[in-house]
Amino acid sequence: MKVFLYNKPANEINHEFCLVEPINTNWNDFGIQAKVRLVLSLLGKEIVLQAYYAAFIENEFVTLSPKLKENTNDYFPIKQYILLESVKEYDKLRHTFPDNFDQILKELNDLSYFRMQKNRNANFNHFLKSDIFNKSFIRANSSFQAYLYGFTGLISSLTINIKNISAKNPLTNEEIFFEINSDSETLNFLPFRHFTLIGRNGTGKSQTLRKFAHKYKNSNKFNCVISFSQFDKSNSFSKNIKNIKHINLTKSNKNLEILQSIIRIKLDDQNFEEESFEILIDLLKNIKFMQNIVLYKDKHNFLQLDKLFEFYSGEQSNLEKIQEIMTFTNLKIKNGVNFHNLSSGENYFINLILNLIDITNHYKSNILYLFDEPESFLHPNFISIISEIICYFTNRLYSIAITATHSIYLVKNSLQQNIAIFRNDENNLKIERPSFNTFGSNLNSLSYFIFGFESPLEHEESVIRKIIEIEQNSKISFQNLIDKYGKYLSAETIDRIFMKLLNEEN
Repeated sequence: MKVFLYNKPANEINHEFCLVEPINTNWNDFGIQAKVRLVLSLLGKEIVLQAYYAAFIENEFVTLSPKLKENTNDYFPIKQYILLESVKEYDKLRHTFPDNFDQILKELNDLSYFRMQKNRNANFNHFLKSDIFNKSFIRANSSFQAYLYGFTGLISSLTINIKNISAKNPLTNEEIFFEINSDSETLNFLPFRHFTLIGRNGTGKSQTLRKFAHKYKNSNKFNCVISFSQFDKSNSFSKNIKNIKHINLTKSNKNLEILQSIIRIKLDDQNFEEESFEILIDLLKNIKFMQNIVLYKDKHNFLQLDKLFEFYSGEQSNLEKIQEIMTFTNLKIKNGVNFHNLSSGENYFINLILNLIDITNHYKSNILYLFDEPESFLHPNFISIISEIICYFTNRLYSIAITATHSIYLVKNSLQQNIAIFRNDENNLKIERPSFNTFGSNLNSLSYFIFGFESPLEHEESVIRKIIEIEQNSKISFQNLIDKYGKYLSAETIDRIFMKLLNEEN
């Protein structure tokens, strides 16, 4: 496919071509020469698209200007880049040429297409740093979204049609079946869409996650399937599964890029309703430690995230602030006048939250999240925050999460019907549901029911049994127990010992 600038020569008989025409418009102060009309003729069809155009001439990038016209009289091949104006234009092209969409964008040197490729050439990376790209191509919200998501597409309607999901535990060949409660439409603050697999090592939890991934990776039930773990994909349950995006929660190289994109999209036009920004603001309001996080360049140049609430001033002020934000190089915790690096737990949560927002940007809704032991290395309070974050995203985006865990704290924040307990009973694997309501229940009760005497409380139980053996014939009083053991044991443990002694007497 040939690309012609300004007009198609009269002697040119090629019927498959793209004509790039200038548009006379006062679109904005930077991009008047970059905005173009594409007349695309292919396969007997013709389509007109709005776009932006730049070419590399005499060691610099130029727009569709008189200087470019002087250099293209003979239509010699030039290095050029095109970006369609909005995601809507990409959808229009995809609808017209569904089988040739990728190839057309590749031949046009489309920026959104090349952004998604692993091997970017040096010229492309150089263009992304140019003034034309920053001031013309992504000057408006619609064009910036086109750059980020045009090739992959943003359009995705919210879905509430998924009623249940299931997969087999490969060790028992038993079907794990989860049903979405219809009350999730009204009681959407409860974790109806978060399902939990819990049990000891070797009972098949991670292998069951893998079965869920295999079953739904190409299913039309979900827009995408995402796996999360504490490891790289090569060491995770999603290893060698194609069409599964994997996120290592202990490290991420994209946090700054994601955060800057969220801010840029919102601040470029204060009237634009961008969901990812609203999600970020919601989380800033409700997760306390996030309010102390700053985008950091040095001690004199930083942006505290909770200041994003106030980011609504004039257009020029916004542009200046965006340019400043793009120079920040780190995320830190601000404590008074001091700045500290994020702890491993805080960094984990930033990885989790920003990657979830990034997934939202790409797929919008109806996502299947698969978590493998997300609680590893985390404080119990942080584990509870994980539950809250997962609940927030699954309910807001009509999505589903399945978590394999060893943590009773996650079970404490799950609903009874959403839990599958994996047991190894006398070398016989089986799966069962809790027999009582689990949300907010007592940790001791949960631990006994799930793990029995091989629970994390086993040492405590051993100590209690030994004290009862010592005191069972002494008729010791409660006060005597406190005097004798109070400097070693908690009041709750002493109370349990005393009640057991009383029961033995009776």
